[in-house]
Amino acid sequence: MRVSLRLIAEQAGVNPATVSRALRGLHCVDPSTRERIAQLAKKLGYIRDPMLSNALAFARRSDKPVYRETLAFLAFAEPSAFKELPWLTQMYRGGLNRAKELGYAVECHRLPAGTSDQRALSRQLRARGIRGCIVCPVSPQTEWTPISLNFDWEYVTGIQIGHSLIYPTLPAIIRNLPDDLSTMFDHLHRLGYRRIGLAVSQHGEETRRWAVLSALLLFQNFHPKVQISVLFQDEKDFTAPAFRRWLRKRKPDVVVVNGPGVLDWLDEIRIRVPQDLGVCRIDCQTGCRESGLQTNYLNMGRMAANQLISILEHGTPLTSDPTGTNLLLSLSSEWHDGQTLISVG
Repeated sequence: MRVSLRLIAEQAGVNPATVSRALRGLHCVDPSTRERIAQLAKKLGYIRDPMLSNALAFARRSDKPVYRETLAFLAFAEPSAFKELPWLTQMYRGGLNRAKELGYAVECHRLPAGTSDQRALSRQLRARGIRGCIVCPVSPQTEWTPISLNFDWEYVTGIQIGHSLIYPTLPAIIRNLPDDLSTMFDHLHRLGYRRIGLAVSQHGEETRRWAVLSALLLFQNFHPKVQISVLFQDEKDFTAPAFRRWLRKRKPDVVVVNGPGVLDWLDEIRIRVPQDLGVCRIDCQTGCRESGLQTNYLNMGRMAANQLISILEHGTPLTSDPTGTNLLLSLSSEWHDGQTLISVG
């Protein structure tokens, strides 16, 4: 059993602080007490822990420098391009602010796609003493993207935002899509919309594991009077001409979209939004004119930094085994009242 200062103090009839001072030979302790404590410590087999002693000595210094451990913020874009990607800027700002609050610094690194370049970056991070990294999604439109991150995970800990990685299995900060979409369709129903069209690409919906279509079908099951139509079930291509053909055929009174492209197509054919057709977006950005779900990317960045730092400081084990089970923390979106929905009931 390890002999602690507290155990020596109990047997010597003094407090642990006195034992600490005595074993350090400080003259503020009576010489006879110092000798008695030293003999008792030797008898009990006390061995000084140099690492702990150094840490305590550092903590007692009044002139100690402030050290900030650095975390890596990994994105599939150059840091100079962040300003063109508002969602990524918010993720970074949230992670940076939370890291600073907890005494950490953050560095941005572009995450290369090639295996050899990824391994080179891993070696670079290790050489610089960077133990933790936040892995950002490829884009907010693709919830799931088949990308592997070939780092030496024995030396680095990671957490991802979204579902970009198929390897390794890392803890993740994700959108609470089931609740978000249920709230969204309930809102459309309260406004009086009864012909809901899903105008997203098939590939995009695949990356979301069919989340929007699944939620729409479930919603229709409980609201039989609601008619639904899906663009990629009628049209092979996700293009403006295909969208126009589908719109004439299905005549929805509201379309659910991802990204700003569909609204541009509607402007081109002079369809008035929301008077002629409502538009509901599942990925609203700050300041956009569309109504719909707005993901709090700032908070996702904060939570990623918070969870990563907790893992680093408390030694919580991470799963980097591709067959393992990752821990997920889901955050709900906010409702963005834009200009593309009205009450039609």
